[in-house]
Amino acid sequence: APAPAPAPVPAKPESAKSTGKEPAPAEPARGVQVSGNPGFVKVTVDQAGRVGIWTPKPNSILHMHSDDTARAAQVTVTGATAGFAFGPRVAGLDPAAPSGLFELYADGDGAVIGTGGAKLATFAADGTVNLLGKVHAESFESTSSRAFKTSIEPFLPARAHKVLDGLDAVQYEFTRTGEKHVGFIAEDVPDEVANASHTSVKVMDVVSVLACVVKEQRATIEQLVRRVEHLEARGRE
Repeated sequence: APAPAPAPVPAKPESAKSTGKEPAPAEPARGVQVSGNPGFVKVTVDQAGRVGIWTPKPNSILHMHSDDTARAAQVTVTGATAGFAFGPRVAGLDPAAPSGLFELYADGDGAVIGTGGAKLATFAADGTVNLLGKVHAESFESTSSRAFKTSIEPFLPARAHKVLDGLDAVQYEFTRTGEKHVGFIAEDVPDEVANASHTSVKVMDVVSVLACVVKEQRATIEQLVRRVEHLEARGRE
């Protein structure tokens, strides 16, 4: 007698179908795979819709992996309209990149380069750049052309002396790194050399105040030197 036909597999109910949010399966889901050499998988699209390039186990919507220096896992975009665009990250979403990787995303502060939940660099829409650590460069140039300024007027020596009197140097350690520095506390400096929220010091403004005071002191010294020379000349008469 012929063997009985196998029982039909019940259809997966609509509520149980893939939503694209399931956790990664224990074994690589083989939705679609394109293979190259034996044992080498070029492209994988798993059952959750994740795409892996050179990896059979994608752990994000698009996951590229390569340990081959001749086949770097990099993205190249060319053409007259080349570029990347991305919207802001959902508020409250953990920004920590997997396995300590770096990531690029946007939030309410702007475009962010971060890792492990820390914002290493933030680029705001108004052009403001905030960096977490040190900046090393051969030189730093401050935009200072008259073409970019308005309401230009002299900064008088009397005012410069008042600002200088309000600058009290202190020594301190940064809480994040423990590194020791000598400088100013932004909350304590005069308004002329602090930003609007008094959370940072405008270094070029401090330099300008010092230049103003030094020029006045030099003029005073030159005047005193001439007076001394005049008195010495009279004494020799």
